[in-house]
Amino acid sequence: MMAGAAVVATDVGPNRWALGAAGLRVPPGDAAALSAALRRCLDPGLRAELGARANAWARARFSVEALVPAFAAFLHERLRDR
Repeated sequence: MMAGAAVVATDVGPNRWALGAAGLRVPPGDAAALSAALRRCLDPGLRAELGARANAWARARFSVEALVPAFAAFLHERLRDR
């Protein structure tokens, strides 16, 4: 996602949260849906849009600038409760 690539993922576990609206999700075990989603990514416009959304989503949630303050707040909260 940080690389700005379009993402296709199965809709299991935390993938829905991790992907948000930044990619395409398919039901697990559904080869036809996976194939259709991958074919959709052949469209250069959609691929570029998904890649840009994925990059923005990842930077907002998983960059050093986003994670360090969140982790510091988490540690501060845990240490305060001791």
